[in-house]
Amino acid sequence: MRQTLFVCALVALALAACKRDDAGTRSMTTAEEPERMDTISDWGNNDSKYGEEDPGFFYDTTIGAYKVYSAEGLRTWADIVNASAPKANCVLTADIDFEGRAWLPITVRYEGTFDGAGHTIRNVLSDSNYFFIAIAESGVVCDLKLEDIVLNGTSYNTGLITNANFGEIADCAVARSKVVASESSTYVGCVAGRNFGTIARCHVECELTGECYVGGITGYNVGTIIASSFEGKANGVWFGGIAALNPKVKDTYGTITACWADVAGDGYGIANKYHGGIISSCYWSGVSLGDQDRKIVGAMVDGTKTTWPSVVARMNEALPEDFGWQWTVAEANKKPILVEKNQS
Repeated sequence: MRQTLFVCALVALALAACKRDDAGTRSMTTAEEPERMDTISDWGNNDSKYGEEDPGFFYDTTIGAYKVYSAEGLRTWADIVNASAPKANCVLTADIDFEGRAWLPITVRYEGTFDGAGHTIRNVLSDSNYFFIAIAESGVVCDLKLEDIVLNGTSYNTGLITNANFGEIADCAVARSKVVASESSTYVGCVAGRNFGTIARCHVECELTGECYVGGITGYNVGTIIASSFEGKANGVWFGGIAALNPKVKDTYGTITACWADVAGDGYGIANKYHGGIISSCYWSGVSLGDQDRKIVGAMVDGTKTTWPSVVARMNEALPEDFGWQWTVAEANKKPILVEKNQS
């Protein structure tokens, strides 16, 4: 019990930094403005739909962030980060459609804040394995929606948002997307290949295919996953609806709290291999078992004895008191959704 309370306290502290102020803007550490790049990244024979005079972004000195509103702008911002500015903050100000082309991946460990501001990146076809190769301890990716993304992964870690998360990924959603990893990929996840940091309030609708450890949220979790969910189909040797592996490594526990999954295919509802991690108040449907070792604190939702409305209260009890969000079920046969406490 003490250990669970300690973990919840750490989560509450971590998520406090990701809250918006009264104006709706996330707090960012203002970094010195990197050298401005006014050229648009190479699109082959395709011209910018905004015209070559419009780079698709501008730097807002008041918040210390690049505001990006086009695919060209996002690629150019990625150029800036990769060249010399791993702390360059970014805020999306519009939905971005890549029209079946690839995004430019961030190939350095990202140390800034990438705020999707509720906007969507869609229609990406990429062989880059990731959007961010790694999110550092100080890095944050939040409030981002991804739709109709197809990612073909070949690296050791393969994740749609990042190969490895050491920072924070919060309030993100993935829909109608697909991750296909080659036999060289060991850890595969729709949010992160491996998670050492915090993943909170993320919802994933995705199809995953891999040859080894495949998880709906992450392939390997030795960090914290809280109030997140997965709906989709998976093909993998070891698959878990939230994480494939959720171990204890030395004095660090993989922790999964108040999450749910609806899994189509083979595998386990929450985690395939337990190995000493902590799983609390998690529920699943679609497969019979929640984890291989049957040590999970939770249950299968079968629609008769156990229903989604009947488990919501138990999930909410596991969340920190100051978490600010809670699960609710709008209709009897619907799955839980997260709402802010003052909106429920």
